[in-house]
Amino acid sequence: MDKQSLMQYRQLCYEIRELEDEKEALAQGSLPASWPLGNGSRRKGLVKDAVSDTAARLWQLSQLLAQRLNQLIALRQEIEEFIANLQPEERRLLRLYYIEGLTWEKTAERLGYSVRQLNRRQKQTLARLFPPDNAKRAS
Repeated sequence: MDKQSLMQYRQLCYEIRELEDEKEALAQGSLPASWPLGNGSRRKGLVKDAVSDTAARLWQLSQLLAQRLNQLIALRQEIEEFIANLQPEERRLLRLYYIEGLTWEKTAERLGYSVRQLNRRQKQTLARLFPPDNAKRAS
């Protein structure tokens, strides 16, 4: 788990939804508009089979979608578990801002802080969770 993953949580969820929608469209027989269907042209003496070409592309895309979807879901679970193990106040701060996508103003209002106090607390929390790598600086 790293700071970058936490900061990209919402985008990760959007990508999961998009992939699930695309996977559902494929299951219902919809093809992306960018996929040209075979036109029966000859190649090396053989007639190109549009149905088998399309089926192969569908299978390949479904495999890629499933693989990426599994990666994203695993990352989302890792982030959720990470946040669940924090102190209640830290958990609420990170959840409201990074996961629910509230603005700093709305997050501060919900937690009863000024925006300035909230920014300070967020920086302290992230510094504690993701300390700078002092070993790299020393060398």
